[in-house]
Amino acid sequence: MQTSNAIHLGGESNHIRLDCVRATLTLYVNGELLGQANDTTIASGDVGLYAGTFDVAGTDVLFDNFVVYQP
Repeated sequence: MQTSNAIHLGGESNHIRLDCVRATLTLYVNGELLGQANDTTIASGDVGLYAGTFDVAGTDVLFDNFVVYQP
């Protein structure tokens, strides 16, 4: 878990994209690449999102327009 200037704070919206293609997982926030990892141990499964904050108790995080595409 790291901070990034690409993440909008306060009441601003963020666009999150996570690509899971074969063994490569890639995370983008607002069009900026934030991280990439390879994991060959996960062959299949479900998807989901969660978010939170370490510093501000009671922060609300809402998701809408959640879409999953199969490559």
